[in-house]
Amino acid sequence: MADSNLHRNLRPALLGLVAFYLYLAGEGLLVWSSASRIPPVLSALGAALLLLGMARSLGTPLGRRLGSHRTAFLAGVVVMAHTLLWMLRDPLASPGPRLSVVLLGGSMVLLSARWLAALSGLVVGGLVGGALLIPGVGLEDNAMLSLLAATVTAFIVQRFHVRSVRRLTDLRRAAEEERQAREESDERYRLAAEGSSDGLYDWNLRTQSVFFSNRWQSLLGEGQPLDSDPAEWLGRIHPDDASRVRESLERHWSGATAQFEEEHRLRQADGEYRWVLARGVSQRAPDGTAIRMAGSLTDLSTRGLFDPLTGLPNRRLLIERLERALAARGRDDSDFSVLFVDLDRFKLVNDSLGHSAGDALLIEAAARIQSCVRATDTVARLGGDEFVIVLERVDVPEGVLVTIERIQSKLSVPMKVDARELHLGASIGAVMDTRGYDDALDVLRDADTAMYEAKQRGQPWAVFDVAMRERLSERLSLEGELHLALRCEQFVVHYQPIVDVDSEEITGYEALVRWDHPERGLVGPNHFIEVMEETGLIVELGEWVLRSACVEIMTAFPAGGSDPAPSVSVNVSRIQLRPTFAEEVAAILQEVGFDPRRLKLEITETAILQQPELAADTLRSLRTLGVQIMMDDFGTGHSSLGVLQVLPIDQLKIDRSFVQRISEDPQAAELVRAIIAMGRGLGLQVVAEGVETQAQLESLRSFECDLGQGFLFARPAGLRDVGRALAS
Repeated sequence: MADSNLHRNLRPALLGLVAFYLYLAGEGLLVWSSASRIPPVLSALGAALLLLGMARSLGTPLGRRLGSHRTAFLAGVVVMAHTLLWMLRDPLASPGPRLSVVLLGGSMVLLSARWLAALSGLVVGGLVGGALLIPGVGLEDNAMLSLLAATVTAFIVQRFHVRSVRRLTDLRRAAEEERQAREESDERYRLAAEGSSDGLYDWNLRTQSVFFSNRWQSLLGEGQPLDSDPAEWLGRIHPDDASRVRESLERHWSGATAQFEEEHRLRQADGEYRWVLARGVSQRAPDGTAIRMAGSLTDLSTRGLFDPLTGLPNRRLLIERLERALAARGRDDSDFSVLFVDLDRFKLVNDSLGHSAGDALLIEAAARIQSCVRATDTVARLGGDEFVIVLERVDVPEGVLVTIERIQSKLSVPMKVDARELHLGASIGAVMDTRGYDDALDVLRDADTAMYEAKQRGQPWAVFDVAMRERLSERLSLEGELHLALRCEQFVVHYQPIVDVDSEEITGYEALVRWDHPERGLVGPNHFIEVMEETGLIVELGEWVLRSACVEIMTAFPAGGSDPAPSVSVNVSRIQLRPTFAEEVAAILQEVGFDPRRLKLEITETAILQQPELAADTLRSLRTLGVQIMMDDFGTGHSSLGVLQVLPIDQLKIDRSFVQRISEDPQAAELVRAIIAMGRGLGLQVVAEGVETQAQLESLRSFECDLGQGFLFARPAGLRDVGRALAS
C-alpha cells in the first residue's frame, strides 16, 4: 500500500521530468545531436519506455500487460547511459541539463524496484528533518513527502528550464551576429572586387577549383562567367610564357618564394594576347603544404612602354614592334634585322664607381646608339647594359655591317663621368635574316646568342648561326657542372716550385687549381676559368684556393726553422680585383694564421691595365698588409715603364711564350734579356716561367734572371708528389 501511494504521489513530478527531458531533446541541448544520430534515438527510446512503464500506474490494459517495473528500469538505464556518454564526450558542457537527466533516470530506476521505495522514503525523510524515521509512521500516511518531492522536482525543472532557454537564446543571438558579420564581410569583398581595376582570383588547391571575379572576366573580354577550372587561366597563357609561369607557381607552392609574381601574356576572347602581371600568396596547412592561393591580375597594357632612365622603348614595347615587323614581313615580303648590344666592362664601372656613374654611362650610351640608326628603326633597352636594335627594311649584309661599325666607332670614344674618362666598347650579336622566324622571342634569343659568341671570341661582333646555339647549350651545361663542383668540393690545389736560377733551390710554390671531374678526371684551368669569371663563380673559387694554399703550405713548411720558409703564389682574376679585395685577403690570412710576408699574389698585366686606378689602390692596400705583388704574363700587354714605377709591384713574371723561344730565336732571347735588365734596374725580381730545357736555364743564368719555374724542375702536383719528384 505504501508503495502504491509513493507511486501516486511522485507521478506528477515524473511526468514533469519526462516533459522536460523531451523538451531538451527536441531543442538539441542534451548531447551532440548535430554530430550523431544515436543520442536522439536514445532520448526517444528512454521517453517511450518511461511512458509505457507508467501506463500501468494509470490503469491501462497495455500498461498492466507490459509491467511497470521492468520497463521503468530499462528506461532509467537507457537515460543514464545516455547521460554518461554525454559527459564523456563533452565534459565542459553546462551541468544543468545533465543534472535533470540524471534525476529523470534515477527516478525511473527507483520506480522499478519496490524494495527501493522504503529506502527512498528514509533518505528523503532524513532531508526534511527525519520525520519518516519515527517508528510506526507508514509511508502512505506521509502526504508531506509527496508534496515536498513534487515541489523540489518542479523547482529543479524550472531552474534548469530557464537556464536552458537562456542558453538557447544566447546561441541563437551569437549565430545571428555571426551571420550578419559574414554577410558584411562578403559585401565588403564584393564591393572591393567590383571597384578594383585588377582581376581577383581565389584558388582552392585541394579541389582545384578557382573563383574568378567579374573584373578578371572583363580583362579577358569574356561575355559569359568563367568556369572554376584553373585552365581558364593557365590554358590561356602564351606558349612561350607558360613554362616560366608554371615553374614560378611550383616554386611558390613549395615554399621557395614568399609571393608569386610573374609578367606574362594572356589570351583574350578575341584570340589576341594582353600583357598582365599576376600576383598571389598561398595559405598553408600546418605541415607547410599550400592549400589555397589568392591574388590579383593587373592589366599592363595601360602602363608605360618606355624605359624611365634612357627614354628608350622597354622590353614590352620592343616585343610588340618585333611582332609587328614579323607580321608586316608576311604581308609584303619585307625583311628586317636585329642587333643585340652589350656594353663591355659596364659592371666593373658600376661596381667600382657607383650606380650614379653607371646610370650616366647608360644615358650616354643610349644617345650614341640612337644616333647611329634611322628614324624608322627601333632602339630599346632590355635592362642593365643590354640594348636591342630593330633595323627595318635594311640591306643585308651591307647595311647591317655599316650600322654595326658605326655603333662600335661611337662607343669606342671615351665617355666622361665625374671628370673621369671611361672606355667601354661593346659586343654586338646580329640576326641578319629573320625570314625563318615566327616568334619575336626566338629572334631575341638568337641575337643574344650571337652577342655571347662575340664576347667569347673577343671579337666586336658576330652573326648568328645554328652552331652557336649548340655551343651555348654546352656552355650552360658546363656552368651547371661548375656550380655543382663548388658545392661538392671537386676542386684541388696543385703546386709547382719556383727555384733560384743559380742554386736551383726552392724559394716558393705557385698554387694552381685543378678540377677533379668525376668522369673526365683532372681538368686544367683553361677549360673552366673563363666560364667562372663570366658567372662570378671565380670569386668563391679564388677565396677557396687562397685559403687552402695558405693552410697546406703552412702545415707542410711551418715557419721558425733554420731555413727560410717558402712562399706561396696565388693567381688573382680580374673579377676578384674589387675595392673590397684587400679586406677579404686580410680576413683569410687572419683566419688561418698565415704570415702575409710569405704570400705573393699574381695579377695579370691586362687585369691591372683595364682598371689602373682601382688596381693601384688595391695593390697599395695589399702591400700595407705585407703581401708581395707579382705582375703575371709580363710582355703580353701594353704596360709602360711609367706604370711600373707607379704601381707597387715586387716581381715581374715573364710569359712562357718568350722563355720557350730563347734557345732558338735571337729576338726572343734579346727581349727576355731586356725585360730582366729593366726589372733589375727598377729593383724588381724577375721570374721566368715555362722553363723546360737545360739550355733555356743556362740562357736565363747568363741573363742574370733571379727565379725560374717550369717542367724542368717539376710538374704541378700535390705537395707530397712534388716533394717526391724533387727528391728522385
